[in-house]
Amino acid sequence: MTIARLRKVTLFGQSGSQERVLDKLQSLGVSHLIPHKSGEEIASSIAEHKRQRLHDAVTYLLDAKHRRPEYHPRTPVELDDIVSRVLKNKQQRREIEDRIEIIKRHLRAREPWGEFTLPPLEDLGGYRFWFYCIPVRKFSQFTETSIPWKKLSQDSRNCYVVLISIDEPSLDDVPFARTHTGTQPIHVLLDQMDAAEDELEDNDAQRIVLTRWIYTLRQGINAIEDGNDLQQAMAWCEDDGDIFSLQVWTAEDDIDKLQQLQDKTTFASLSEDVREVDIPPSKLTPPPAFGAGSDIVNFFQTPGYRTWDSSSAVFVSFSLFFAIIIADAGYSVILGGIFWLFRKRFNASPLGRRLKMLAWSMVNTGIIYGIMLGSYFGLSPPTGSLLSDAAVLSINDFSTQMQLSVGVGVTHLVAAHAMVAWSKRGTRYMVAPIGWILMLAGAFSAWMAHMGTIPQVFFDDIGPASCVLGLLLVVAFHHPIPVRSMKDFFSRTLGGLQGIYEISKAFGDVLSYMRLFALGLSSASLAITFNQLAYEARTEIHGSGLVISLIILFLGHGLNFILAMMSGVIHGLRLNLLEFTNWAITEEGYPFKAFAKREKHRWKQSS
Repeated sequence: MTIARLRKVTLFGQSGSQERVLDKLQSLGVSHLIPHKSGEEIASSIAEHKRQRLHDAVTYLLDAKHRRPEYHPRTPVELDDIVSRVLKNKQQRREIEDRIEIIKRHLRAREPWGEFTLPPLEDLGGYRFWFYCIPVRKFSQFTETSIPWKKLSQDSRNCYVVLISIDEPSLDDVPFARTHTGTQPIHVLLDQMDAAEDELEDNDAQRIVLTRWIYTLRQGINAIEDGNDLQQAMAWCEDDGDIFSLQVWTAEDDIDKLQQLQDKTTFASLSEDVREVDIPPSKLTPPPAFGAGSDIVNFFQTPGYRTWDSSSAVFVSFSLFFAIIIADAGYSVILGGIFWLFRKRFNASPLGRRLKMLAWSMVNTGIIYGIMLGSYFGLSPPTGSLLSDAAVLSINDFSTQMQLSVGVGVTHLVAAHAMVAWSKRGTRYMVAPIGWILMLAGAFSAWMAHMGTIPQVFFDDIGPASCVLGLLLVVAFHHPIPVRSMKDFFSRTLGGLQGIYEISKAFGDVLSYMRLFALGLSSASLAITFNQLAYEARTEIHGSGLVISLIILFLGHGLNFILAMMSGVIHGLRLNLLEFTNWAITEEGYPFKAFAKREKHRWKQSS
């Protein structure tokens, strides 16, 4: 669980070969560029415009209700033509939807007056029809007008009236605003609606056909971003007209790959060790199965290069915390079913595949813990059954659950201090984390002995002795500067006292893990409560009792499931990214960003 060791490599080459060398380096994809101080961030407005068009096209196609299998062309294609077709389809769809909305609005306006066709103006001798929607409670005010009128229809709120007059009635004659119904009769509007809906169906069919180009359009976006990265790398090079140079960070394990590229390409390189003054990026290298842990860690705080990679620990502990909070095998099975339904979406990207591993870890851990609790949607298995025998824990055993929660918290923080000590091995900075381990383990063992779980000797002798020894180590090495003068002595002493002050923080962080028990208990209690309500409805209410019981079960467990999922994710992340990270990561770093190509093929784009 260590962070990959890096080397600083300086590349040298002839100025004329700069772009070709960097293109090969980008294809290799094992180096992190070191920005040159005088190099500026570049941005191409033309490339950004093309990228935005491609992004709009891909987003539009991804929103289609149905998709065709993605086409992977073997030869370059004209992307601009595809993008134009997609965006034209998008614009046509927008215009059709706007037209349908206008027709619907006209239909809503004409419906109260029924089906009619306005005669030509010359047939009316200059008279016109004026339509009014008048509230029923105010209709008596309208009947006083001298203009000829007729009520065509009425509903619970309004009366729909038509007047005939050469000029629009004034507010003195009719103190109400008139209604604009349009000139098209209802049957014409319905014909227009049918035609517009047919056009929309044709547009949808064309959109589905275009979805086959999603992969190609994504590769086009990647090509543009790769080109921007290449131009940025060239801007960060130092060039005196004859020789160019560029510095990169490369993992020690990848130096051989860089050497092989050098043998095939006309450039030279100089590799050097990381110096104390250097601040390299952090390349987290968890096992592939625990890759999602690095995404969680980098999202919150990237550990410094000289610390340790907590990805695997975060992966495992997050799955465990999630299971303890859910506290039900049935809910975990439902969650597994949801993940299974969306499994294809997880496989769509490297990030999705990493998250899929985390998702199945959460599901499997939740099922195992739920079986250990004997909880299945708040129900317990029959006594004497295999599942009943597997239930070695009880959510109602408050003492055991508290000890389990605190024990998980202590173990989590001990693991954090142990890895800090390991990353500082061989230096005096490793002693303080060892002191914290002794204090945490000693205090927990003393408490467990007091609870009667382990022998009393841990309360009388072993626990207190471990706490005292750990306290002395923390005081002596919390701020381990060399003592060469009285000033250094006082600084080191004050640093030690600061370490003592952090005991309250450690105590609070350990107690924070009690939320695991509290949230698990609340989830189990709600499940049991909804089961009881459903049972009472089934037995006490005649006739519709079964229906009401099923509604209570569906809505109650549905709500409890959502709350449990939210609690599991939010508090699982909190315990990992606040309590654990505050002790595990002693310095913040920045992530290793490989200078690598995103696109797999070259696509033709017009300039």
